[in-house]
Amino acid sequence: MQLKSNISTLKDAVRSIVEPMLDMTDQLQIETINGCEQKDSTSCGLWCLVVMVLLLFGATPEHWSSYWNDSLYNAVGYLRMRYMLKILKLHNYSGFGVAEAEGGEDK
Repeated sequence: MQLKSNISTLKDAVRSIVEPMLDMTDQLQIETINGCEQKDSTSCGLWCLVVMVLLLFGATPEHWSSYWNDSLYNAVGYLRMRYMLKILKLHNYSGFGVAEAEGGEDK
């Protein structure tokens, strides 16, 4: 279970940053999902993506255990490569380099 202070900070950030960016002030529903736990200190972004994909494909907090399985932790290497490949394809497709996106020149 995540610390209540972390959850509160995240909810505040979503409400103050994400909702205005999406022009969806007070329209996003924020729920805490229990049943999955990050087992290291380096994979939080990866697990955020995995949770987002599971939610997009029908997972619900009420039936989370039907979608989440601890065997997903065994696939962390595969998942990192999968998302890295997606990012590289997006990078090549967009025509923008990292430095260019940050306002510099990309070579």
